Amino acid sequence: MADKGYVKDKRMRIKFVLILTTFGSIGLIITYSLIFNPTNLLFLIIFLSILFLGTFLFGGVDPLTQATLGDVSPPQIKSTVYSLNFIAYTFGRSVSLLIFANFYNYFGNIFRPGFLILSIIALCSSSLVLVILKKMKD
Repeated sequence: MADKGYVKDKRMRIKFVLILTTFGSIGLIITYSLIFNPTNLLFLIIFLSILFLGTFLFGGVDPLTQATLGDVSPPQIKSTVYSLNFIAYTFGRSVSLLIFANFYNYFGNIFRPGFLILSIIALCSSSLVLVILKKMKD
């Protein structure tokens, strides 16, 4: 859908990144706000469905980001831009693991609050995409 819209609007991929990160974060916040009850089958289905949707939406971000970087970067430095993006993703994932480990210890070996807080941080981070969207030319 983003590629189809890209034909008419060059900022469509970035718009989709914003949509995916926002709704993915909201889905994960809803999921981790629920009190998990694995004995209730209906609840388990709802929990897994929202969790799958949130993580699925986040999965669409990377290809859109790569495609956008390929379009806006000059050929001479394209590999450098991809490398910097890879370093940023690797650094972000590493830092999030450290933050999550501290949350895990702080909340007494309970995963849910750490996941919830990281989902809220991800939602706040998606606002950075607005800066890119405003700076990109049509």
